[in-house]
Amino acid sequence: LALLGNNGSGKTTLLRVLSSIYSKTSGSLYLSEPPGVFFNYSVGGSYGDLHVAEVACILGMLYGIDKQVVKSQLDDILKMAEIEEFKFLPFKELSLGQMRRLSWSIFLKHGSRIIFLDEAFASLDRVFSDKILGVVQRSFLTGRSAIIASHNTKMLRQLCDSAVWLDAGRIKSFGPAAE
Repeated sequence: LALLGNNGSGKTTLLRVLSSIYSKTSGSLYLSEPPGVFFNYSVGGSYGDLHVAEVACILGMLYGIDKQVVKSQLDDILKMAEIEEFKFLPFKELSLGQMRRLSWSIFLKHGSRIIFLDEAFASLDRVFSDKILGVVQRSFLTGRSAIIASHNTKMLRQLCDSAVWLDAGRIKSFGPAAE
């Protein structure tokens, strides 16, 4: 499901309510399992001199992934992010794009069948963005579902069957994503 709308229309707020970050004010909500949630926040953070491998474990825990899972799959994560040679480099020395690739590569280890993506493809280079799009599309074939908020309508048409247009927190339109 694609979430569309101008800045401030309620896309991120809706995802926060659906993921229980915000409490709902009315109605009911049921998810069969906790979702994997990827918000477009800076991952730079203040990790001091922690190296990439240490920060990978922290980011994994923020995504709800067990630290041991991240540790056991760290080489695959770093390879996916195309930064395997930086494993022991201080995290702060990575570029923003490298940080985002690492963040995505960790998130993809989340086992939830439901994922929420909020402007998740922003700040990615074209090659890595295409790589991630392919991974996400293939995950749909295994039964994974997604709600994706973005301003990138071309990408949303590729990934989503249906779309909701939000304005001031209200649904203004619902229909096929292709329209």
